[in-house]
Amino acid sequence: MIGNYISSFEVRGNYPNLNLIKFSIMNRINHKELNPPIGYLPPEVEYWIKDKKKSYELNVRFEDIHFLIQKDEIKATEYLENILEARKGNTQTGKKIKQQTSKFLNKKNRFYLPVKFYEDDFVIPSTSRNKFDNNQISHKGTMLLDLYQEGYPVPDFCILSSKTHLLDQEERKFYLGKAIKNLENMTCQQLGSSKSPLVFAIRCAMPFYVPGLMPTYLNAGVTRTSIKALIRIYGNEVANKI
Repeated sequence: MIGNYISSFEVRGNYPNLNLIKFSIMNRINHKELNPPIGYLPPEVEYWIKDKKKSYELNVRFEDIHFLIQKDEIKATEYLENILEARKGNTQTGKKIKQQTSKFLNKKNRFYLPVKFYEDDFVIPSTSRNKFDNNQISHKGTMLLDLYQEGYPVPDFCILSSKTHLLDQEERKFYLGKAIKNLENMTCQQLGSSKSPLVFAIRCAMPFYVPGLMPTYLNAGVTRTSIKALIRIYGNEVANKI
């Protein structure tokens, strides 16, 4: 990545789940910094300045990630340089960053505000604030839900509870459809889309931890239609690996 004085940088230590998006939106609405969730760790950027071998690190806000990982490397580097300038007291770059992130969060808020996630005894989205035991959603499910509720950067997910195993095939299809719709609403992606496809993993689990026994299906949702979008987003090599 080439900028005015930054030669390259790496972003690490964060995952953009719905929980953290809503936290960022609430900060903007309240016009002040709220206390982050218990398990929240801010994203970290390591960057290199031209003609210097030493690297530097700084923590950034969740909403900054959207601009730091954009496809246009020049704009991404420029954004990072603006962050550094703003922290030195440059009000002009600070104002520019605020305008960009406010526009991004406003767009997210308009999408998520009317969305209602389906939840009952059979479908439990990661947005649930309820508690469940291992017999209902498995050992892995309770662990992931606890981490998500505490604010850790866990990917969005939806669980079909153990009660779905008592249903007939048509009923299970119905609740599977509800779970996939939840994932679409969480990620702003759509199954089979040629523009922004939803690609997810299906993991089976037990009430107790049994490593390597239950099946896992990766990259569900890759079709002849969605592969075109994946090639456009990630390039041929990565898309074909997916």
